[in-house]
Amino acid sequence: DLSSVIPTYRRIKKLPSVYTPAEIKRIEEAIDIHTIKGRRDLPMLRLITRMGIRVGDVAKLKWGELDLEHGKLAIIQQKTGTPLMLDMPDDVLSAFKLYLENNTYKNDDYVFYPLKGPKRRITTTLVGHALHSYIEKSNINVAGRKYGPHAFRASLASSMVNDDVSYEVVRKILGHTDPNVIMRYARTDIEKLR
Repeated sequence: DLSSVIPTYRRIKKLPSVYTPAEIKRIEEAIDIHTIKGRRDLPMLRLITRMGIRVGDVAKLKWGELDLEHGKLAIIQQKTGTPLMLDMPDDVLSAFKLYLENNTYKNDDYVFYPLKGPKRRITTTLVGHALHSYIEKSNINVAGRKYGPHAFRASLASSMVNDDVSYEVVRKILGHTDPNVIMRYARTDIEKLR
């Protein structure tokens, strides 16, 4: 019986869907920042696209976890239970400042809330629906790609890896505890190889 010496087949994990920085910019431009909804959704989306924050952590984000004066974010990640402290890029900070203008709920615990119904935190489903609507408005071709919040974390990771940011730095920014998980986010940049 030679079955014990035959190597087992390891299924190759499919690479995550990614979007280019130009596509992400088009999606953000589809947000109408002249509305309350748009001013809420822009920082929500930028936390995911610019900082790689998981959608569950965006949904449960509290004002006490943000230091807008010094541009810091400090959370306990919902998925891993580990602390994550990051500096906020200027475009994330500016989105929060826009959000705070005329925000009647800014003294409540949770940062993001539904526009209708009782004051409570938003759900991950609401974040996903908002993102889908902006993708549709931007007319980006999503054929063959996923278009949920996780695709934008993967896009950030792929972009950083292609910009020669070390795997360890990318892993820390995305809050992964497994050092090998980042490698599956790495998408080859054909132009860079050329």
